[in-house]
Amino acid sequence: MEMLMKLAWSFRYGSDAFSSFMRLKFLTKEGSLINYYKPSSVWPGVKKALQEIDTKCQWVIGNGAKIDLWRDCWAGKHSIQKGLNLLDHALKGCTLKLESLIQGPILRCPAHITQLLHLARLSLHDVKKSTDEDYLVWWPDIKGHFSAQDGNSKKMGVTIASKCRHCGAQEESLIHLIWECVFAKEMWNWLAGKFKFRGTFTNMKEAIKLSKNSSPRVVHLWTAAVFRGMTGLWKHRNKIFFQDKAVSKAFC
Repeated sequence: MEMLMKLAWSFRYGSDAFSSFMRLKFLTKEGSLINYYKPSSVWPGVKKALQEIDTKCQWVIGNGAKIDLWRDCWAGKHSIQKGLNLLDHALKGCTLKLESLIQGPILRCPAHITQLLHLARLSLHDVKKSTDEDYLVWWPDIKGHFSAQDGNSKKMGVTIASKCRHCGAQEESLIHLIWECVFAKEMWNWLAGKFKFRGTFTNMKEAIKLSKNSSPRVVHLWTAAVFRGMTGLWKHRNKIFFQDKAVSKAFC
């Protein structure tokens, strides 16, 4: 599904607050996916979509600060971890970033790293450099721009998303579903009213900021309510899509 592909891309490389929250919840401190169960209606689908994402992208190296030496694709179309068939526990404690190998504009790989690349069927000849920050390119697109429609969604047994499951008026996207949809706005207005806030926010950062002048207890309760509201909208959407449930404000 297009939305799951976008969520997976955002999970892996997004810089927004929600992406950061998801990474904190579902990644280990070393950067690997957790291998134990956490209740979530969205995570199983995102985890499956990540398998597609990770096989079709490569980092273009700038300063190397964002790139995991072991787990990210930077010297070809797979990572050192995948090329050497290393399990996550074998890399426990390994958090080295590629920036440690960069001196000025030059990537200097020690002999043992070069040998590892060779064993992993990777090559420094496939490294792509940038004079700016690190950024990711998406192989299926000639310009390297990510598109969920290029992600072979049909192979995953899903179809490309169309209209929003809540309002039926706009194309479905994560931002629309949670913040822009008329149904979502009504929910946020109702929830904000319970705290005597105004529901004029358009993203999670703006929503959480509403409580900055409140007591620590209200800050905690409001932050929790925002996260519950976001996940609630997603779960309600899934019930409509997968269980043919009717759109209902009762989920609030």
